[in-house]
Amino acid sequence: MTEEKVTEEKNQIFPLAQTNIKELVDHLESLSEDVQTKLRQTQGQDLNAHSTLQGWQLASGLELLSWKVTLWHPMEYQRTAEPDHPVWSIMLTDSSHLVASDGNQSSPSSNSRGGTIYLYNHHLSLDVVLEGQGQVQLLLIRLKPDAWKHLLQKPPSHVKAFIEDTQPRFHGFDLQGACEENFRQLLRDDIDSHDTWGRLQATLGICNSVFSQLGQRAPALTTSALRPRDSQRIHKARLLLVQDFQTPLSLAEIGTQVGLGRDKLRQLFQQVYGTTPHKYYQQQRMQEARRLILEEGLSAMNAGFQVGYSHLGHFAQEFKKQFGCLPKDCKG
Repeated sequence: MTEEKVTEEKNQIFPLAQTNIKELVDHLESLSEDVQTKLRQTQGQDLNAHSTLQGWQLASGLELLSWKVTLWHPMEYQRTAEPDHPVWSIMLTDSSHLVASDGNQSSPSSNSRGGTIYLYNHHLSLDVVLEGQGQVQLLLIRLKPDAWKHLLQKPPSHVKAFIEDTQPRFHGFDLQGACEENFRQLLRDDIDSHDTWGRLQATLGICNSVFSQLGQRAPALTTSALRPRDSQRIHKARLLLVQDFQTPLSLAEIGTQVGLGRDKLRQLFQQVYGTTPHKYYQQQRMQEARRLILEEGLSAMNAGFQVGYSHLGHFAQEFKKQFGCLPKDCKG
């Protein structure tokens, strides 16, 4: 079997909804081992791939999966819609190596533009590529019917609408703030394996934040039907939008690459991410500038240049608009 053939293979994550968390962990482990074995056979070397996969049932109808893996080759998984087996999922990752496939393999990107959160239901089919080489960290929260009965007996109207929806739903959010703190806590290597209460609190904190953000979006953005293929296109469009702040692609160029007209791309992007592509781009470049200042120690001038500004005054104005302070006064 050639290396190209391994790349093209799809691993069916099926069945999914009706399995318990232990069965899902076993299933994913077998798929991972199978792909790594094939790669060793084709490349004739020890890939030293590292994978840590764990799962917990935290409460009735509430499950958590944690997966940290170092990949040396793309792995593709196909999540199949299962309308008759209700499960609602929240997937979080801090890796730029997670890509929703549109059927064409794209080149792995070394850029990391912050993490993402995806909320979707059991009516959505989705191909996901874990691109190599690099480390992928992700959490998967699975909410089954019992979760709504025991944990949220009287859900807000927007949550109730999401639960009862019979159309594919796919919403994207940035991994930041309280969600990022809980994400880091749940992925810590030294977390007490018996700390069920702490793990439950962090998981519920993520659920609360995600659904609160969903409720802040205009109803029209959360009720329009979205085809699975369009969800994959919009995911790819987001990656293209933020992959290079110094020489960004135009919306027309992005639309051409993902197979959508500019107006349709703008409409679908706002539906998934809750804002226009332009506003999202501005938010992300300011977030990157803030990270460069706080974590990399760059000056305001250099950080502004890194995110595409040639005029420090314009950069400082946009930075203050988003964070309420000038770049030089940024304290975290």
